[in-house]
Amino acid sequence: MGVDPKVQEHCAQIMRITHKRFHKTEKKRVSVDRINNKLALSKPELRQALELLAEKGLLSLETIGGPWLYGHIKLTKKGVEYVQKIEKKKV
Repeated sequence: MGVDPKVQEHCAQIMRITHKRFHKTEKKRVSVDRINNKLALSKPELRQALELLAEKGLLSLETIGGPWLYGHIKLTKKGVEYVQKIEKKKV
């Protein structure tokens, strides 16, 4: 069974936002709340996307105050390579 295209798009958006924030501020961690302020996903949608990305090794999650939804995420090396690849496809 494949991943729902809507979930795939949420994942790609999360990766782009995290990568952009990293390059803009040089902060390695990005607040999950900050990401969701831009995407306005429901908590289940956000959690599903973050779990999928973490399972694929594209990001790491740090929970603070509540699982998945109030923590921070960091792109892994594999995650950075993935974002660079999808950005090249956009051009």
